Amino acid sequence: MPDRESNCVALAQAIDDKGTPELYTIPLDRPDHPPLALMPASEPDSLSMHWLFPQEEIEAGAWLVYSDNPQFGLRPLMWSKDLECLPAPSNGFEMAAGIGRRAERLEAFASVALDMAYDFTRPEWKYARTLLAFDHVPLTTFDLWRGVLRQPEFMLALLLNANKKEIDQVWKMDKQFPLLWYALKVTSAVKVTEAFYHYLLERLGEDMADVAQLRIQKKLAELVSYFPGWRHLPSYCNLSWAWLNRSRHWNPLHICSTCSIVEMRFLSARLMWHGQRFC
Repeated sequence: MPDRESNCVALAQAIDDKGTPELYTIPLDRPDHPPLALMPASEPDSLSMHWLFPQEEIEAGAWLVYSDNPQFGLRPLMWSKDLECLPAPSNGFEMAAGIGRRAERLEAFASVALDMAYDFTRPEWKYARTLLAFDHVPLTTFDLWRGVLRQPEFMLALLLNANKKEIDQVWKMDKQFPLLWYALKVTSAVKVTEAFYHYLLERLGEDMADVAQLRIQKKLAELVSYFPGWRHLPSYCNLSWAWLNRSRHWNPLHICSTCSIVEMRFLSARLMWHGQRFC
């Protein structure tokens, strides 16, 4: 717990004979900042443990204090300094982080995340990926992740543009929220993938459509290896590209705007039974 009068972080209870934990702090808005170590302010054999917080060394903002050793079971805490001196929020996540009531803050994070799912150029993406790389504490320690987890479209968008390490990080959350992916609707998944496809075209050039599609196909195949429930998604995305390229007026996805991934499997089987082909 923070002890601001003595400028220390205090341990609320003894931790038996496990030794003295090492505590670190980083700015919440810059999780890639080198961690600052907190110096112990009490003897190692003391029943009450305190660590000096480097109040004079840090800049204004919110700082996360944590232990990188899970055996101690210490929960992270936030230490704030001169929040009123911070510049005005520059993006949606920063605005959401400044909301006092937690329920409203989580809802704001979720709202921004839904917009990001269809726009890969938003400035919040850099912070989201930087925060994803911070693996010293569970991802759900941060309210941002608890908010964006309400939007499976955002999580798919994050995975489409993620590297192997980032994908592994995201899938750690699957153990805590196993139903997250089943809430993703087919049409939403296809729209997110199409948005990523157009984002790639803007970066690669219009004449690189085949390269962009191949990259997405490989990425979807990689994601299916993590979550087999998505095994039909690549086919639906191929359908979407074929429909766009051939300018067809009938799109099977139009009739299932509220279908989930699981429900779409049944629809796919029915269409194939009646001789309809998606591509």
